[in-house]
Amino acid sequence: RLLLTAGTALPIALLMLEAFPLLYPTSCPEAPFPDIADVHAYERTTGLVGVDPEGSYFPTTVRSRPQGSPLEADYVAGRPPQRFDEGALPDGASVLEASYGPNRARIEVESPAAFQARYLTFAFPGWRAQVGDESVPIIPGGEEGLISFPVPAGQHTITIDWTLTPLRTAFGAASAISFLLLVVAVIHLRRGPGAPLSTTEPSRSASARRAPTVALLALALALLGTKVVVDTLETPLRRAAGPPFAGAGELQAGELQLAGFTLSRERVPSAETVDVHLAWQVQAAPRAAYQSNVWLRGPQGLTWSDRETHRPRLYEDAPPTTAWLPGQWAWDSREIQVLPGAPPGRYDIVLTLFRLDDLQPLTLLRDGAPVGPTAVIGQVEVTGTDAQVQFNPQHETRTQIDGLQLLGFNQDRAVAAPGDPLLLTLFWEMPAPVTASAPSELSLALRDEAGKTVRRWSVPPVRADYGPQQWRAGERLRGQHLLRLPATLQSGEYHFWLEEVALETVTVDAPDRSFQPPSVEHTVDAIFAEQAALHGYTVSQEAEQLIVTLVWQGLAEMETGYQVFVHLVDGAGQLVAQSDAEPAQWTRPTTGWAPGEYVVDEHPLALPGGALPADAHLRVGLFDPETGERLLVDGEEFVVIEN
Repeated sequence: RLLLTAGTALPIALLMLEAFPLLYPTSCPEAPFPDIADVHAYERTTGLVGVDPEGSYFPTTVRSRPQGSPLEADYVAGRPPQRFDEGALPDGASVLEASYGPNRARIEVESPAAFQARYLTFAFPGWRAQVGDESVPIIPGGEEGLISFPVPAGQHTITIDWTLTPLRTAFGAASAISFLLLVVAVIHLRRGPGAPLSTTEPSRSASARRAPTVALLALALALLGTKVVVDTLETPLRRAAGPPFAGAGELQAGELQLAGFTLSRERVPSAETVDVHLAWQVQAAPRAAYQSNVWLRGPQGLTWSDRETHRPRLYEDAPPTTAWLPGQWAWDSREIQVLPGAPPGRYDIVLTLFRLDDLQPLTLLRDGAPVGPTAVIGQVEVTGTDAQVQFNPQHETRTQIDGLQLLGFNQDRAVAAPGDPLLLTLFWEMPAPVTASAPSELSLALRDEAGKTVRRWSVPPVRADYGPQQWRAGERLRGQHLLRLPATLQSGEYHFWLEEVALETVTVDAPDRSFQPPSVEHTVDAIFAEQAALHGYTVSQEAEQLIVTLVWQGLAEMETGYQVFVHLVDGAGQLVAQSDAEPAQWTRPTTGWAPGEYVVDEHPLALPGGALPADAHLRVGLFDPETGERLLVDGEEFVVIEN
């Protein structure tokens, strides 16, 4: 008996200990006593009219969730909601009198023609309508399933109310009978099994019958006393613990700081998943709803996992960041799906944090210095897998190339401009037995319509550090190759060839180019890192804008898509107005500039107050948007030009 008591008490005690933190719930920045106006505001913010995301509280006749309620004005004004829809009345009809009560309404209406009345309530079973002394059928109207019913021409008194249905009455009676049976059973059990219902001799002593009640009362007092002790003394149960993370983050993003993260596993096979648990500390109340995203990045900055991540399966949805309070920390878990066939090796874990309303990423800071919209927070090792990886290439080939089986390939675009990046994905299989002479590099050529090679690349089958000599028999792998089309390409159709295997074509649409310098008001000829030159500029003022027209000249083919910055600063060096963009309104990236070509690049600057400060001047330069690094001109980061 003692062992049975201890065996019962131990799990109860563990359950109580687990539930102890629930005595200190997190306070949410919401109205302590929300009214119907708060509910309507919540519905407008979330789009969840009816509150439940699944629509479980609607009758089955509701086929489309409503976007709002026309009765909100009545609730705000504090009057009974005017549910009879006067907008459904025909021309010449009017409501003579209307009175509303709980789940009922009485409407006096006069109409020259018959019409279909509408009552702004969902057509749940139990609603009934009468026109005069006659009952009329209720018909769920439209996609929203609101009450509608026919009304003949003339003057009528309409009565609408809700009553119990036979089914509700039956189940209510069943519930009442069940409750009575429960009361009888409790009385019988307290008298003891087999005891008569009427007797003057108790089957048990009074102290024995009181024992369970005393025990429960003692337990309640003990729990209350424990909480009083925990609330007043510094104990391990009261002390706030930091997030238990392994990897250190030390990144700042808006009002949040990434304290660190943990991984569900350090080594993940290809095509499987790994969970990243981010520990965020709240520095100040978040002003927006943020969401994180993580992915795996390898050489050349290529992505080796699904770019969009989700909450791991079986995990609860995290509360929105707008509900996070300063001083707290929160777990934010994301699931990374490794691409099938990703070659073994170590990959960077890349993080970004963005606003949900406009998808704009936040600038991540490390030690106060900006890192950019993304940052590497750690690494994970991808291993090979014994399971046969399944590929679904856009183009299947199943061709032998120097002892390797090319299963197929993907090409991320069929139309491009000169200088555009193009991602080519190759899918391979190592035959059995292993081919020892398989090459570590292959020739990839781009040929024009006449068959002339216009660019040649040397690419590994999958990755430079994982050559075919390391592959296992039957292993399937993918290789990703980010190619840059030559900036000097003319318009036309070009064909990719891997060794002597024809792949796919790409249609190039080249822009109109000018190799003669256009006229400018001011000549500069400032050279940026031997890659581009600022030939000159023209400045004009229109309304409340300063229009700065730059003329650039390409000096060499560029692998980086630089952006132009035009900053208007005052005499103290403070920024007044700015424009940061790719050249020519984002239409002429620097990767597509041919050597010797001139590019006209216009930048409008909005002037604060519509006036140009007397001591203001312009700074012009080029920068890498990925790193923020600026191209130098005569050792400086920008050129100063006159207004």
